[in-house]
Amino acid sequence: MVKYSNLNSVMESGDHFKNGASPKSHMSKRMFLLFCILLFALGNVTAQSIRLDKTKLELIIGEEQQLNATTTPAGQSVTWTSSDRNKAEVEGSYGNAKIIAKAAGTVNINATYAGQTVSCTVTIYDVFLQTGVTIEGVTWAAFNVDRPGTFTAKASDAGMLYQWNKIIGWSTTDPITSFPAGHSWDSSFPSGTTWEAANDPCPAGWRVPTIEELNKLRGPTVRWEETTVNGKTGRKIGKENSTIFLPYAGHRIGTGRNSGNLNRGGIYWSSTEDGPNGAHLIILVIGWMDKDRSNALSVRCVKNSQGLTYMGNAQHSTVFQNNNIIESTGNETRTAEEIRKELESLWNLGVIYYNQGVEQLNIAYQIDEVKKHTEEKEKAEDLLRKALPLFENAFKLDPSINETKIALRQTYYALGAIYYNQGVAQSNIVNQIADMTKYTEEREKVLELFRKALPFLENAFKLDPSINETKIGLHGIFYQLDMKDEFEEMSKLLGE
Repeated sequence: MVKYSNLNSVMESGDHFKNGASPKSHMSKRMFLLFCILLFALGNVTAQSIRLDKTKLELIIGEEQQLNATTTPAGQSVTWTSSDRNKAEVEGSYGNAKIIAKAAGTVNINATYAGQTVSCTVTIYDVFLQTGVTIEGVTWAAFNVDRPGTFTAKASDAGMLYQWNKIIGWSTTDPITSFPAGHSWDSSFPSGTTWEAANDPCPAGWRVPTIEELNKLRGPTVRWEETTVNGKTGRKIGKENSTIFLPYAGHRIGTGRNSGNLNRGGIYWSSTEDGPNGAHLIILVIGWMDKDRSNALSVRCVKNSQGLTYMGNAQHSTVFQNNNIIESTGNETRTAEEIRKELESLWNLGVIYYNQGVEQLNIAYQIDEVKKHTEEKEKAEDLLRKALPLFENAFKLDPSINETKIALRQTYYALGAIYYNQGVAQSNIVNQIADMTKYTEEREKVLELFRKALPFLENAFKLDPSINETKIGLHGIFYQLDMKDEFEEMSKLLGE
């Protein structure tokens, strides 16, 4: 047998080929045979790969989202990891994983199989520190209405249910309860052509939206997505950090009976009538269209954009229309016209500072970074403090002008709320401190914030004791400062 040391030697000689076969044709047959063997071998080796159904996600804090991986071969074990577990956690072992958003920022969720890793970039927004979320030009509250004049503690909480143009809150669960306590269900149709301000359950500065405002949530650029936040199902509406979460809070029909749709369906009121017995609404899950005003539905407020306005002559007290009336201040005697001009000057300058202060607060609450947030909040406080003496002096000049009284109360409340909210935030942090000495030191700082809030909220309460939000703030302060008698008295006023 002839042996060849390499392919070149085969190609160089034709003496060893029979039947007239050329070296080239003989070599082609051998290469073809090798190629067939190689194809057979490759056909028995399965390619291994992995891919994700999403490579980018936008979530809000507390939201849970499914992420799926497909492997080749199918059904293989997948290792899931998070690049930052403080921002997002991931749970899963095979092709299905659950992402749980925990803190604002960007994080990569990784899936690994057979040495291959694929990633989904997750951006997490904190929309719940904001005083409002603007969507299509309308600023929405981040929380449902709970008790009249208050928001829920979490955006995922259902809150209370309300019959149209009524201020009594009803529980979402049975047995049915009301707030204020002791009310019986009323199946009659509430009257009125709009949801009146006196019956509006929204906190101060907010109101029930019109149907035109609700319909803006259906705008062409607004995304709707069913999702889960803190274990509660609902709709995420908006885009990126301009997003609100409307939980499926269920509803009560006109007889007071619970629909049983808690965590399965949600319906939200507008302030706009729809015939003598109906009102417009927005439905999160299609299938229930009864617009009966006696039903109890959820309320999601919008910011009252009217705010304080400059005082015009029509808003002046009638006492200033008589120029014969004078006021004596020491040795100085002034005409009513001079007093009127001073009053108008105080009011208009106060309104400028107040509106700037409120706007600055809105800016501050949209900033997550602590240092910048604090700086913007301090600017707001400074502006509100400038407005306060102007409104105080205007009120002294003529306590009969209701607009001045309201402006003064709102300024007191806004300043008190700044310190109160700081106290609540710090209290949550301090409660995590294990070292007793450190806890005592930091706890005293918290109490000082509540002490600073107290006189502002007390003054707001004196000007209008009917405002529920002020009473709730004082109730919390009395509890924190261990003012037992005051706490008990405020509990009675709140119906607790």
